Amino acid sequence: MTLGAIPLADLVGVIGFCLAWAGYSLLIDRGPLSKRTLSSAMDRQRLRWVRLVQARENRISDTNILGGLQQGAAFFASASTLVIGGCLAVLGSRDTVVTVIEDITPVSTGSSELFEMKIVGLLIIFVYAFFKFTWSYRLYNYASILVGALPPPRDAGLPATELAIDRCVVFLRLGGRNFNRGQRAFLFAIAFLGWLGGPLVLLGGSVFVLAVFLHRQFLSLPARAARIAPNEEAIPAATSQEAR
Repeated sequence: MTLGAIPLADLVGVIGFCLAWAGYSLLIDRGPLSKRTLSSAMDRQRLRWVRLVQARENRISDTNILGGLQQGAAFFASASTLVIGGCLAVLGSRDTVVTVIEDITPVSTGSSELFEMKIVGLLIIFVYAFFKFTWSYRLYNYASILVGALPPPRDAGLPATELAIDRCVVFLRLGGRNFNRGQRAFLFAIAFLGWLGGPLVLLGGSVFVLAVFLHRQFLSLPARAARIAPNEEAIPAATSQEAR
């Protein structure tokens, strides 16, 4: 495979896809509006949660929550391995797959080499997602240990207790951040899959996924609810459209 095998239109589509993904990641993780995102608001809730955990003796419900977080990461990691296996299977019989696609759809997949590039690109995305989800799972595993190691309520306010709380929050935030990046890869993989329909579909899918992510982080009902300070009035009840 060589870059020379990619037509100019397809190359522009791939560059646009990469810019959409990288630009969104920079905006959410490091941009000037990063503190206004839903992810940032949930990071603040993680700190509040750990402080509440430290203040109570019975932490069974909290360990159940951590177990649920681990299960979510494990589910997506397993899904990633299935897709990776599917991509490898397609590469192993690419000529047959290309023939089937062109027989049942009016879309041309391009040369056999270009089709292989598309599948390899999809494979790389899901390998990236797999690593993010497995690392998230591991971080939540570590966080559950740190929750168990939190000092008892009688030690609240001590420097050692504050250090233990901060350490636990760091692991929870990193677990959530890696989980978010894995899910980000999943949705952008859907846009990348549009490349099979041509560069315009790839660009359109990238813009659509980018718009969905931006809406969820800044304008969605959960984003607005998470940004409300404790002393503010509750937000109005969600309409059926907003709830969807």
